[in-house]
Amino acid sequence: MSVDIALPENYIFSTDITVYINDLAGGLHVGNHVLISYLNEAQMRLISALGFPTLLVNNCITYNVDLTAQYRAEARYGDPIFIQAAICNLQEKGYDIIFRMSNKNTAKEILRAKAGMVFVDQKMGKVVSIPDAFIKAINNMAS
Repeated sequence: MSVDIALPENYIFSTDITVYINDLAGGLHVGNHVLISYLNEAQMRLISALGFPTLLVNNCITYNVDLTAQYRAEARYGDPIFIQAAICNLQEKGYDIIFRMSNKNTAKEILRAKAGMVFVDQKMGKVVSIPDAFIKAINNMAS
């Protein structure tokens, strides 16, 4: 069964990653697990750019609760990867990050992904409402 991830019109963040030799699978292209690790790195850079370099916001940490990925093309050794991210579907206790990964030289789309995110209070171990500081940071970055 195939998934379809709709892309947003605007992204609030982008970053670059270069494919290294250790990222390659047996077919000499980047393995799925490495593409997902690129998304994790982009997420960390996004959260850091929002002003939260440790993923902690008001003693709460952001957790990925689901991930859907749609692979569109291969990435190979030395490819410059361009990752765009948008924060969408803000709700009381969760939000989505939509990612678009492409080859920076050719603009060929490599992957689309949607990550469902929540905040968990570290002391209580429970999902909590999105901290106001996080929402404010998103609004500031988007404007």
